[in-house]
Amino acid sequence: MPLSEATGEPIEPFPVVDGHVAAVVPDGRGGWYISGSFTQVGGVARSGIAHLLAEGSLDLAWSPAVTGGVLACVGGTLYVQSWTFDAKALEFITKLLALDPSGQPTAWQPPPVTGFVSALAVSGNTVYAGGDFTAVGGEPRSQLASFDATTGTLTAWAPQLSAGIYHGTSTVQALALVGDVLYVGGSFDKVDGESRIGLAAFDGSGQLTSWGPPIYSGSVFALAARGSTIYVGGWFEALGSEARSGLAAIDSGGQVLPWGPATDGTVLALAIDGDTIFVGGGFTGIGAVRRSRLAAVGLDGAVSGWAPEPDPGPELVTASGVWQYDNHGVLALAAASGKVFAGGNFEYVGSRSVRRGLAAYDSAGHLTTWAPHVDGEVWALAWSAGRLYVGGDFQAISGTPRANLASVSAAGEVSSWNPGVGGAVHALLATPEALFLGGAFAIVGGRPHLNLAAVGLDGGPPLTADQSGWNPSPNAVVTSLTAEGGTLYVGGYFTGFGSTERLGLAAFDSRLSLAPWGPALGRATPDPADAPGATALVARGGIVYVAGHFDTLAGNASTCVALVDANGQVLDASVADGLYYPWNEVSALTATDDRRVVMVGELAALFWESPWPPGLRSDITGAAFLGAGGLSTAVPVPAYVLDTTRLSFLPRARAVAVAGGKVYVGGVFHWDLPGGGVVDNLAAVDTASGQIADWTPILRP
Repeated sequence: MPLSEATGEPIEPFPVVDGHVAAVVPDGRGGWYISGSFTQVGGVARSGIAHLLAEGSLDLAWSPAVTGGVLACVGGTLYVQSWTFDAKALEFITKLLALDPSGQPTAWQPPPVTGFVSALAVSGNTVYAGGDFTAVGGEPRSQLASFDATTGTLTAWAPQLSAGIYHGTSTVQALALVGDVLYVGGSFDKVDGESRIGLAAFDGSGQLTSWGPPIYSGSVFALAARGSTIYVGGWFEALGSEARSGLAAIDSGGQVLPWGPATDGTVLALAIDGDTIFVGGGFTGIGAVRRSRLAAVGLDGAVSGWAPEPDPGPELVTASGVWQYDNHGVLALAAASGKVFAGGNFEYVGSRSVRRGLAAYDSAGHLTTWAPHVDGEVWALAWSAGRLYVGGDFQAISGTPRANLASVSAAGEVSSWNPGVGGAVHALLATPEALFLGGAFAIVGGRPHLNLAAVGLDGGPPLTADQSGWNPSPNAVVTSLTAEGGTLYVGGYFTGFGSTERLGLAAFDSRLSLAPWGPALGRATPDPADAPGATALVARGGIVYVAGHFDTLAGNASTCVALVDANGQVLDASVADGLYYPWNEVSALTATDDRRVVMVGELAALFWESPWPPGLRSDITGAAFLGAGGLSTAVPVPAYVLDTTRLSFLPRARAVAVAGGKVYVGGVFHWDLPGGGVVDNLAAVDTASGQIADWTPILRP
């Protein structure tokens, strides 16, 4: 639907499209090419692609014999793509082609692309393509390629993009040209072996330039250029050390400019007309002004009165037209004062009781009235002195602006305490003196703090000199924190602190100086796209329980779980032997008051020092799975059957808490119980028997 730039009102007439439109490209003559999942436009048959004339009517003469998505229109030539699935190779194949203004294919015939193309740009006699592809015409190409604009011949240009500790896979989502300089945005950690995190640029000869402030947490989905300024849209909280939420502007020298009104959701599209930058995506607010999914911003960063307020519809579609689902379910738990606090990405619980991101249950499993609403995801919770500290990826709780960290009372009131974190918070640890936080962030309290920091407690004493000046700056995300005996233990996907190497594990003494402790996590077969990391830690009785995604520890073979003493000596690197699958990653650990430790993950929950009958090893006196496959027959309890038809994504136990003789497990799962009833996403297990307890609140995305 075209909208007036002056008023935001729809421009009529416009033919009705009987499906969703995933891409729109101007034709250069006042009209538009559109593509998506539709079969009719204005009552006339069109197979997912159509041309609309400048006056808004359907171009009846333009009906190419192709089905696919429009990518770009340059000089009257329309570049489109279509897809087929190779069932034998289990791969999607993209065919690129060019159409002349009449809709007829031109002589441009590039070779087939293995994967998807998300963006295309044309400079002179070169056509650039970006996406998630791995090959073109059988030649290796890692998410970027170029073609001769006349013939379609693949050129020799082949930059190597790779994933790493900040992005699990590499993909290009956006391209922009300024002169002959190509700007690239997406999800990647390195280009040609050099660090370029989410943003990069190539000069006219195809050489990588130094341009590209890093985006440690998030991805780029849109790029647009005006003069020498590159506007960036996506899902992120900072560019380098500069706090920016969803929108940013960068000059040709790589300097982050002051422009950048914060959005409370993902930016998927950018368009520039004159002095106005139009912004589209999944947000409901921008620059502290309510705007639903569409907004207009001036060069000074001010949000204009233009407010179309479109209905988002039932699906979430990316800028490239690919459907995505949110990561629903329970992502964090805390148990205290007779209540279990559940955090995650969900809209309601029980039958239809609205709870967005946070909920509380009493010990009987009844939903309480405690209901602060979170506008994003909750990743970490910590309870201390009557306050629940909430960390994650959000911008507000119950309408109160809070950037990724907040304090909420037992009554559900958001405190005035507001450190402000420029990036996602993945781990919280409350001590009597301070709150420690880890994650993928660059700023805390307006000051540079990379991935690890300490802040004062809500209503607590001021930080000590050691705490307030503490800025260890691990070089990648921190995902777990624990402490015992004055030592703080840190786990994550980092490889060092400054010039000091620490591979996934580190410790700090009572003065917060980096300690010698730090057995190295590793992979038996190193793979830059599959970095090792510690996702959960528990220190108890002089032993640090380490769990995560690794298969070596301090040179010893170790399958996702290990025990290390306070001196860094590995006590047992094989406690999970026989319980491991190559794709497993342990998500959370906790400990009971009697020193039993519980682990949950994608496939398993383990109990150490349990009173249950002997299990798989003499030094583990019992074990039970609790995850995608339910409870294992390693202990004499019923097996719980996963109903895979209820889930369209990978089931997983992601969070765990212990209280009152019960282990509470949250995640994304569905079990049909043998005696009838179901368990959805949140369950309680009796610590003595291993049986599912009579506590089964239903929590739904």
